[in-house]
Amino acid sequence: MRRLPIRAAMLCALAAPAWATALVMAPSPARAQSNDLLIALQVCADPDRSAHDHRTFCRRALETGELPPKTVAQVWVNYGVATVELGDLNDGLMAYTRAIVADPTLLQAYLNRASINMTRKKYDQALADFDAVLARDERNIEARLGRGLILLEAERPDLALAEFDLAVTQHPRDSQARFNRGVAYHNLGYYAEAEADFSAVISRSPNDVRALVNRGRSRSVGGMDGAQGDFDAAIELAPEWSAAWFARGQYYDLVGDAEAANRDFRRAYELGHQDPWLVQRMREISG
Repeated sequence: MRRLPIRAAMLCALAAPAWATALVMAPSPARAQSNDLLIALQVCADPDRSAHDHRTFCRRALETGELPPKTVAQVWVNYGVATVELGDLNDGLMAYTRAIVADPTLLQAYLNRASINMTRKKYDQALADFDAVLARDERNIEARLGRGLILLEAERPDLALAEFDLAVTQHPRDSQARFNRGVAYHNLGYYAEAEADFSAVISRSPNDVRALVNRGRSRSVGGMDGAQGDFDAAIELAPEWSAAWFARGQYYDLVGDAEAANRDFRRAYELGHQDPWLVQRMREISG
C-alpha cells in the first residue's frame, strides 16, 4: 500500500482562518465633525453588517479625506476583508497594500495580504509578509503557523516542524499549533510524536474529525493500537467527508482486509475524493 503523507491541505478547515478575514476597529478621529463620517466608520467595522455594507461605508469614509493615517489603514483593512468576501482578490490585495502604506505597523494588513498570496500560491510574497509580522512581534502565532504551512506545501516538513515547534512552545494551549506540528511529525515519520500531538488536540476537542483521522493514520502506519476506532469515530461524526472514508480504506488495505478497503474506497470515490491513485484503484475494483 502506498504510504501517503498527510498533505498540507488537510490543515485547512473549509472556512478561511480567522486571521485571514479579521476586521479591525476603526477609532473615530478626534477631529471628525461629520455625523455621516462617524456612521460610515461604525458600519465599516460592524461585524453584524454584510460585506456589501462594509465595502460601501468603508469607501465613503475613505473618500472624505478627513481620516488620520492609522484610521485610514484600519478602514482599508476592513474594505479589503469585505471585497475578498465578495470575491475580488485583486481589490483585496490593493486594499491591504494601501493599509500597509498608511500604517506599516498594522499587522493585520500583512496577515490578510499573506492569506491572498497563499491562495494564489505566491509563497515568496506571503513569506515576506509573515516575516514582516514576526519582525515586529516574534510571538505572533498566525504568522508562525502561516510560515509552517507554506513550508509543508513546499514539502519541507523538517523546516515546518521548527516553525510549529516554536509556536507550540510559545502557545502551549493552541490546538492548531499542536495539530500542525503533528502533521509535520507524521510527514517526517515520527509517528509516536504525531500521535501524541493529535491526542492532545482530541483531549480538548473530542469531536475534531481532522485530528481523529490524522491520529488514526499515525497509529496505523506506526503500528499502534486504536487506528480503526479513530476512523470509525470520524466517519460517524462526518459521514459525508470523503477523506475519512479514504483514510479508513487505506487502513484496511494495510491490514489486509481487501473487501473492507474496497468498500471504503468506493464510498470515498462516490463522495468525490480527489486522488489519482483512487481513480486507478476504482478501475481495478470494477475490473
